[in-house]
Amino acid sequence: MKISENTTVEIDFSITDADGNIVESTKESGPAPYIHGKEMMIQAVEDALLGKEEGESISVSVSPEQGFGKRDESLISEMPREEFSEFGEISVGDEFQTYDKEGNPVFVSITEIRDDVVIVDANHPFADKTLTFNIDIRSVKETTDDDIENLFGHNHDHEGGCCGGDEMKDGPTCNSHGGCGCCGGH
Repeated sequence: MKISENTTVEIDFSITDADGNIVESTKESGPAPYIHGKEMMIQAVEDALLGKEEGESISVSVSPEQGFGKRDESLISEMPREEFSEFGEISVGDEFQTYDKEGNPVFVSITEIRDDVVIVDANHPFADKTLTFNIDIRSVKETTDDDIENLFGHNHDHEGGCCGGDEMKDGPTCNSHGGCGCCGGH
């Protein structure tokens, strides 16, 4: 079976930066499933996978414009430290999910902690990076209701994207370290 719209695909992948360093991989977690055409993957990667079959391998170079975007300094914000009190000890590098003023989920990472202020960055960690996706296709099948439940299992809406918005509406709601997992973790 060829990969087409609404097929469930399992892949093994590694993502490398311009220097050849692996920045993400399924080596330890095992194959990653996704439903083709449901915005679970970068469009350039989905486009390269379209029409491929189980057992094939591809390598795709993705520019910042095609992938995780350019860094946007307006996505760096100060938040009152008390917004993080429910999480106990926090440190630089921790990731949280919050919401922009329209209620869209925004993933932020802590870049600095001052006495009463926490600096968060809503830029994707891969912003400004050209990345190479090395992908091995493990399986391709028709999508079932079980696949949808297993992959989404919650009220999930991608309208507006998973990353974006320059204002944080409310405080963080979970120590996501990958969030809902539908958008490359951020």
